[in-house]
Amino acid sequence: MKQLNKLKKYFPYIFLIIIFLLWNLVIYPIDEKEIINYGFAHNIYSGLVPYIDFNMNTTPLYPMLMSVLFYPFGSNILVFHLTHLIILLAICILLFKFLKEKAWFVILLFFLPFPNLIPNYTWLLLLFYLIILYLENQEKTDLLIGIIIGLTILTKQNLGLLLILPSILYMKKPKKIIKRIIGIIMPILLFYIYTVITGSSSIFMSLYFKDFSIGNFFNIYGLILLIIILYTIKIITKHKSDIENYYTLAFYSIIMPYFDFEHLKYCLIAFLIILFLNRTEEEKPNKKFSQRFFVISIIICITILGSMMFIKPGEYPNDIKHFEYRFISKDKLYETKVLNNYIKKNKDSEFIFLTPNSYYFKLANNLKINQYDLLDKDIIETEDIKTLLNIIESNRSAIYIIDRENQDKEYYKTAIKQLKNKAKKIKTVGVYDIYVF
Repeated sequence: MKQLNKLKKYFPYIFLIIIFLLWNLVIYPIDEKEIINYGFAHNIYSGLVPYIDFNMNTTPLYPMLMSVLFYPFGSNILVFHLTHLIILLAICILLFKFLKEKAWFVILLFFLPFPNLIPNYTWLLLLFYLIILYLENQEKTDLLIGIIIGLTILTKQNLGLLLILPSILYMKKPKKIIKRIIGIIMPILLFYIYTVITGSSSIFMSLYFKDFSIGNFFNIYGLILLIIILYTIKIITKHKSDIENYYTLAFYSIIMPYFDFEHLKYCLIAFLIILFLNRTEEEKPNKKFSQRFFVISIIICITILGSMMFIKPGEYPNDIKHFEYRFISKDKLYETKVLNNYIKKNKDSEFIFLTPNSYYFKLANNLKINQYDLLDKDIIETEDIKTLLNIIESNRSAIYIIDRENQDKEYYKTAIKQLKNKAKKIKTVGVYDIYVF
């Protein structure tokens, strides 16, 4: 009986591991952002250099960390998700550390109104934020706090830079400030040396200092954020000595420049954390813990079952290389196999995908990722579209693949229009048109 009671504390984590893996691998269908993030990590594992060998519009710290387990276990979507599971579990452990059983209300927000657990750099930012809150309550951690803020800057610059303000301005002892500044500089300097060695420093710096836009906050999400900020300021006026509140205020910048629900959710998570931190009194473990765990777990299961009603049928596992242990809808699986067969029949040709999902097909067919993949407005501006058109003009022997149903990006539209004017359509494969010169 005593052993069972000891094991009870692990039940929530076992439950969360099962739910996270089931949702991310078996239930929720693979999506474009996930493929791109996995592709970035795979590229780095394969020895490709960000900005030089493949396009990116973010810093490569997140895919670098996500590729760590590839070295002992190989590059596969399953290993990628196991790394993500470690991040999710670390977040949950810290939440339970701060909030005890009230952490379940925060974790519940991961699943409402629709589960959003797919690997993304925003989860890493949430982990960094929680680590900083934890370290602030420990002794002699100034250097570590600085290092985590430096890593945050390398993940999302505007958020990281804002985190510097409470970290340094709040401190009164010069020695603590100096240690934190040294900690911030260390990872940034190491990463800059990496970009110099790889010859990507100029591209990195131009992209890094360009991505400081605030975005359009005149929408419902901006209004909700404003209410959260005002309430947070109210909390700060009552608890002026709590540095956690100032960090949280800075963390809200994670929503910029998108101002959508996906990013607002992280603001709501941080808001709930300080709300509970400022209201939670020390509670001893009692029956409420098991009752709350039971109720919240039932709600999470109901949410997942309800979400499954909106998910198209698919297959798990499948035979698509790299993505074998990932749920793929039947429609996408059919389109994939049809186009993969065409690519295999023309394996000696060079393929250029004028579509955002080029990573998916290139990884599945062991095709080399290059500068023609993941063309982005932040890399090739629409007003400088000549660069994009030159790609088409300089590769007249390649086979061009166009996704008829995914041409919403203006820079793809322009390239596709140019291609159609000069090249010849030779075949239609599923939803894809094939062009050659």
